[in-house]
Amino acid sequence: MKFKMMFLILLSSVLGVMAADNYVRTGESLNWVNRSGSDVANGSLINMGTGYGVALQAITNGGTGVVRQTGVWRFEISSTDAFTNGLPAFYSDGETVTTTSTTNDYVGMAVSTATGSTSTTVYVDIQLNAPQMLYAP
Repeated sequence: MKFKMMFLILLSSVLGVMAADNYVRTGESLNWVNRSGSDVANGSLINMGTGYGVALQAITNGGTGVVRQTGVWRFEISSTDAFTNGLPAFYSDGETVTTTSTTNDYVGMAVSTATGSTSTTVYVDIQLNAPQMLYAP
């Protein structure tokens, strides 16, 4: 009986801390309205204006679909890029990431090694819900 009481007290204190009145859900995925002017393919890296996400489904122009903003994803790279584990990855277009930071936004960190001359893809741990910043090595 004493154990049950202690467990209930502990549980209520934990739930009380985590049960804020205004909590809605985790923010890893969200609904996004496609106003890009073209359809978006499933798995595409999307520039949402203030951040980036990966489409979890095909989203027609004007339609709404789910976009994920966390996780490790496989993206294509150009034949001139060379990624090492831990190197920043930048948005190139909906299908590719690049090591070029000059005119591209940071989207995450490479978690694999890939050279464009021998590999066509790299794994990237996307950190897309963080504010975009300029990267200066």
